[in-house]
Amino acid sequence: MTMRPAEAHSATADQELCSGLELIAKLADGSIRRPPMAEILPFTLLPPEEGKVGLLARPSRAFLT
Repeated sequence: MTMRPAEAHSATADQELCSGLELIAKLADGSIRRPPMAEILPFTLLPPEEGKVGLLARPSRAFLT
């Protein structure tokens, strides 16, 4: 799958074609702005590997009640 980063929900105007792996890597390294849900859900996107994407999450007190 290829996607233009500008077509991703919170992507920049960068028009370079990239693979899904490249897109996730750009989200993880901050090259592309995180999606709005990342402001609500406390997670960190880990650097991806071929065939593997990981999220690191720690729920805040707001999610424990």
